[in-house]
Amino acid sequence: MHILITGGTGLVGKALTNHLIEKGYAITVLTRYIPTPDKQIPQVQYAQWNVAAQTIDVQAVVQADYIIHLAGASV
Repeated sequence: MHILITGGTGLVGKALTNHLIEKGYAITVLTRYIPTPDKQIPQVQYAQWNVAAQTIDVQAVVQADYIIHLAGASV
């Protein structure tokens, strides 16, 4: 199963991503800013979502079996 996570670079998103990787899921993080290679999780794919420009990586959405939406204001 492939899961797309928005907000995956935040505190909750990182913890959830690591948990899902341990369970064997393929993960794509949809983010405004793709982390530099030294901050990326090797098992994770990253895709860009630019709300201001109204662009999104459509392929990342299409390949997802599930979407978990965590993006938004900080808690």
